[in-house]
Amino acid sequence: MTNPISGHGNLYGEGEEESSLCDCDHEYDLHGIDAPNIIHTNTLTENLSDIQDKNRFDVILANPPFGGKERKEVQQNFPIKTGETAFLFLQHFIKILRRGGKAAVVIKNTFLSNSDNASRALRQELLKSCDLHTIL
Repeated sequence: MTNPISGHGNLYGEGEEESSLCDCDHEYDLHGIDAPNIIHTNTLTENLSDIQDKNRFDVILANPPFGGKERKEVQQNFPIKTGETAFLFLQHFIKILRRGGKAAVVIKNTFLSNSDNASRALRQELLKSCDLHTIL
């Protein structure tokens, strides 16, 4: 299981914000995990084409940041170009989810109604690549 945003995954986590990593570390301490696998990094700087099967997860639980913007060089790591961090994270989740895996992701409420190219392309990608079950 992973949460690529704040590191709150039971087995693996990544996060860029120091406060999220600190919260995550405290959470592990409370559960008696002495050596969690937490990496201080910007997950979005990973090139999606470099992700292999060994880098995939069975479960993804995440609440990506909405309204953030990423630099152009980071956007180049993704097939659907957008500066919106939530949409970049969604592409990352699709890529790191193991075939047959499950993901629960909180996404901004305008995602289904936005008419920009990135939103439309991401909705198409979800329908094509994922076994989309529920939208709340």
